[in-house]
Amino acid sequence: MSGATVLLGARPAVDGSDAAHLQASFAQRHIALPPALAVALAQFLASRQPLLDPVWGRAFGLMARALGLSGALASQSLMKGALDRFLLVVAEPVLRRAADLAGVLPLVGAAVGGQDEAALAQAEDAVQRHTHAALSEPGIMGRAFWVHAALDLYQTALQTTRARARLAAVTPSTECDPALAALVFLHPPQFDIAFQREKPRRKARHLSAQRRAGIRPKEGGVAGIRQSHSFEDLSDALFSELIQGRALIANKLLHEGLLVRHRPPRRDPKRDLLSMTLHEAEASDGMGTLVKAAWADAAIRLRVALHQMGLQNSDLVWSQNGGPPVALNCQPDLPGGVQLPPLGIAGKVRADMMMRSGLFPAHAAVLNAGAPDQTSTPSSRMLMQLKAGLGQVAGTAHRDLRGLAMDYGRRFVLVNQPYRGRHDPDWAELRAEHLIALGHDMGRCHHACLTWHSGTATTPPQLVALADGREPLLLQPPQPGTADMHDALGVFMGQLVLWIMDVTLEALDVAEA
Repeated sequence: MSGATVLLGARPAVDGSDAAHLQASFAQRHIALPPALAVALAQFLASRQPLLDPVWGRAFGLMARALGLSGALASQSLMKGALDRFLLVVAEPVLRRAADLAGVLPLVGAAVGGQDEAALAQAEDAVQRHTHAALSEPGIMGRAFWVHAALDLYQTALQTTRARARLAAVTPSTECDPALAALVFLHPPQFDIAFQREKPRRKARHLSAQRRAGIRPKEGGVAGIRQSHSFEDLSDALFSELIQGRALIANKLLHEGLLVRHRPPRRDPKRDLLSMTLHEAEASDGMGTLVKAAWADAAIRLRVALHQMGLQNSDLVWSQNGGPPVALNCQPDLPGGVQLPPLGIAGKVRADMMMRSGLFPAHAAVLNAGAPDQTSTPSSRMLMQLKAGLGQVAGTAHRDLRGLAMDYGRRFVLVNQPYRGRHDPDWAELRAEHLIALGHDMGRCHHACLTWHSGTATTPPQLVALADGREPLLLQPPQPGTADMHDALGVFMGQLVLWIMDVTLEALDVAEA
């Protein structure tokens, strides 16, 4: 805006109208709003169908295109709750960009030195023309702008709707993280499918599906001796019983009962897998943002993978300081989506699954709660995150929080945290800290950790992936100036997504407590 020529004395809309008030309020912030656009904006704000508005309603179409959705961003009635926010998130930046491209800034106010009316009219036409272009071509404002605007307005609309229903009385205000939104929707991971087919992979057992089908294998071990009249228990009879003649064995089986080993079946869990991810990183931590974006992509693929394995009663939970916890079940609601290979989810299908999952916009929201408490210990922060995540699961499924984790046959904990030690991360030491903080509530479970060095002026940042039964994996994100940055970032995200998926699925092979 520094190169734009300011022109005072632009034509106001009808005095006392909503359009005139909009012009005056925008002019106070040095934003040019020509009369025609002011009238269109006032009509847009009062419309019952804002998405169909011929001028400003086109912004919602650009948002859906930027996200890659196959349909509209949301319904008309829902997005009406975000129109006030629309002025700040969309209208103001678009008008500033239009004035910058036009090189002029016609503002409503007292004319200085008798401005040429022809020049003012020409300046208004130029701003109006560039505004219409910005609302038609996504490249003028950029896809990242429209992605952030979409999630921000969607979050505002949901908060407004819940506040009206008195469902969010204690929910603090949130803002959308533009970097995370761009990473998720503009930089999808890239996978080497041929390498993945050749890579040996541990196959998880389908235990819960068999149990629910009526198969109850005797896997609990010997718990004593009992009498049985069932012919199926003959194989478990004591040796002293089997040395008798067949007639005596048949008689005892019919009347007295044979002495057999008591092998009670394993406790049948109510749920399948609980994957709990605890994220301890500030919103300004770039590596933490990369990890958060990778988890979002891995989560929608894990939902499909677990559904295909018959483990639909599983939950994927994300909990962090400075953001609302989110919980995803493993029952995708996208028709036909569960038939796709998890690594083959891409394009519009991927974007639709992201938005339909309920993960967004909450996953991109950052709480405006002030600076974090620096006096708390890492263990206490992990415990707080765990309680918040379990509370989210209990709230969505209407279950009691006490002993909730024990309802799952398998449990997995992934801790993401910047490494503050002087030496290389020691997995045994980190795992011991996790057990001390989380063992009481989570019991026996599979553990993993993503920890990173932020880097210095001479050393690049480095991400270290640690997990039970795995060698440490070192990952380095692409640095600014890297050739073909988009592809390099996609490859890095692909490696991170695959690691998260692998360690989560390996938790299915961990022996129960």
